[in-house]
This record gives sequence, structure tokens and C-alpha cells, in this order.
Amino acid sequence: MKPMAFLLCAFLVLAGCATGYGPASGSITGGHSVKHLEDNIYRVAFYGNGYTTVETVQTYWLYKCTEVTMEYGFDGFEILSDIRLTRNYPVEEFFRGENPYKKAQMIFVPMDVAPKPELVGDIRLLKAPFEAKPPKVFDALKLQLALDPYVYPPKEERCSMGNVCEHVHKYLHPEGKFDSDL
Repeated sequence: MKPMAFLLCAFLVLAGCATGYGPASGSITGGHSVKHLEDNIYRVAFYGNGYTTVETVQTYWLYKCTEVTMEYGFDGFEILSDIRLTRNYPVEEFFRGENPYKKAQMIFVPMDVAPKPELVGDIRLLKAPFEAKPPKVFDALKLQLALDPYVYPPKEERCSMGNVCEHVHKYLHPEGKFDSDL
């Protein structure tokens, strides 16, 4: 195979996948970025490509927030921006078809016209003691441990096109519980 044809094939294979977890390397591939604003306040962003689901972007954004928090020697973070995290659906509801996002995530749209989900928000880093109150205030280590299986799943458990598998977001609820769990 000619070198140019090989490169074109490799590009097409990579272009057909969701944005992986890593730093932003351009407008096509997406990724995360962090900007220090003042004192203990940072702007964290995660940009997906046309194949990346909203759930993937949210999961990677939260994970990057945990990394920033621990990298700078803090224990938790508070989301300062008025952002809406993905709606939480129990697994049974998702598969019953009541989840309006399910249909949207199943549609294939060519890369050049596909929406590119992104999440940009400001966080304040916190030192212990503080009271974790999801979905606004998080213990970074606990949240990171909850997200690890979704960000770095075993190879046999990876979901389609490199996206994070749909899951119940118990870590976004106080005490990690739904009302139905009480």
C-alpha cells in the first residue's frame, strides 16, 4: 500500500471515533483544557467531536476536574458555573425508551455536520474539611474512583465508537443515592 493511501486510511479510522480522554489537540479531535482564573478558581473545558456523546463529554469533564483538584493539592471542588449535567435515568427507564437522549445518540450523522458537544465550567478548589454536596460540591478522590471504570474501562467493556457507556449517575446525587434507593 502506498504511504499516502495508508495515512488516509488511518485518518478515516481515527476520525470515525469519539474523542478520547486527553488534552485538546485541535478543533477536530477535541479533548480537555484548563485555565487558571484567580486564586483557587479554574476554568475546565472538554470538547468532543461529532461522534462524542454528551454523556462522554460530561464524564470526561468531571474526571478532569478531579485531576486538577488533586494536582494542585486540594481535596474537593465546587462547580461555580450554572451548568446542567446530563439528566439521570435509572437503567430500566433508559431501556424502556423513555429517555429522550437515547434516540439522539443512536443517529449517525456525518462528521462535518454533526454537533460537537462541549462542557466548559468554572470550579473552585477546596481543602478539607468541607461537606460534599453533589451535584455542586464533590470530594475529588471519591468522584475519581467512581468515574475510573467509565474513563478507563477494560478493553472488553468499551462502548461503541469509543464513547463512555451509558450509566446511572449516582455520583451526581447526595450520598450517591436516588430517592428510589431510600
